[in-house]
Amino acid sequence: MKYSWEATNYYLNNFERIREELNLFLVTSNTFEDLDENIGVVRTKMKNSTEQALLRKLNYGWYIRRKHAVNCVKQLFKEMDDEIKEVMICRYLKRESIVRISQMIHRSESSVEKMIYRQKQILYKKLNSTQVYGNYGKKGGNMIL
Repeated sequence: MKYSWEATNYYLNNFERIREELNLFLVTSNTFEDLDENIGVVRTKMKNSTEQALLRKLNYGWYIRRKHAVNCVKQLFKEMDDEIKEVMICRYLKRESIVRISQMIHRSESSVEKMIYRQKQILYKKLNSTQVYGNYGKKGGNMIL
């Protein structure tokens, strides 16, 4: 699949930010857990070595672009933005109470937790669809990660 110039430019200009978003999307640590509890963020935890291997794959910029994993993250943030807009409409235009909005979001099929889970599954499928090769300096010494 060929990329348009704008898409290529976008990936190059935003690569570091995108990689950070993907890393945050998959990783947690004890230091983050303390911070997250204070601000009410639920971060997905790495459960096994498969997730760790997926994270290593994310360090290859060409792999992110090639597998379109960034589209999963963009879709996630788009859906989260839509969810936030819906909450703002309910709060400020429809004058719903915060308790009512909380119940509505909790029951919603597009709750943030479900969105993250769904997009994470899509991301895993894309990342697992092919193997990644890394060159470690040996002549012909490519190795599967």
